[in-house]
Amino acid sequence: MLRKQGLKIRSLNTLLVCTLGLILQFFASSLNAQSHQDLEALLDEARSWVSGQMQEHQDYRVEFRPLDPRLRLDRCSSPLLFAVHGNSDLRGRVNLRVTCQEENWFIFITAEVQVLEPVVVARSTLDRGARLSTQMLEVRKMDTSRIRGDYFSSIQEVVGMQVRNRIRAGDPVTSRQINVTQAVNRGDQVIIQARSETLRIRMTGEALEAGRIGDQIRVRNLQSGRTLRARIVDRGLVEVQL
Repeated sequence: MLRKQGLKIRSLNTLLVCTLGLILQFFASSLNAQSHQDLEALLDEARSWVSGQMQEHQDYRVEFRPLDPRLRLDRCSSPLLFAVHGNSDLRGRVNLRVTCQEENWFIFITAEVQVLEPVVVARSTLDRGARLSTQMLEVRKMDTSRIRGDYFSSIQEVVGMQVRNRIRAGDPVTSRQINVTQAVNRGDQVIIQARSETLRIRMTGEALEAGRIGDQIRVRNLQSGRTLRARIVDRGLVEVQL
């Protein structure tokens, strides 16, 4: 009888020791987790920082590469500092440097940033030598971070220009693929169109700067000699608002 009671006591002691060990291990793990930087919280802060830098863009998407869960960083109680690594801007694949000055550590995280903007594209395949017209083109929203060369957001910017390199259907029209010519050259005689909701006046002027359709340039009114800024709306035609 005494032997059985001794066995029960030893079993209870063993169970108590195991339970106590598990409790201590749980608290140790909790304390350890609290002493390390929360990696998901770090990525959330990075997303907020990127959003703050992208305020001028209405439509964009950001995806971060997951961090290695084995990474152990001392918990940073001060605000984390973020900066784009290198000379790149926030487009395409971007490396961000994340720094904790208080704990004297930094890491690099990788993000894929898509900036969606209106882009002029070819409706159908355009061969070399083709003269661009409105029927050949359309505007679509595209990820501009992957476009090489200057792209255009308005069809009127490229109408009348000649294709230099073949453009496939659906591809963006860029400065690399067309002969970019100025709609107005410096010294050209231009028509200055001044208009309001109820009135339109035309006069002759001289371009003091070169530009493409949509650009603002300085022109001189040949009648009054006055210099003003006008927007190029077509070849040889500029416009000012009354």
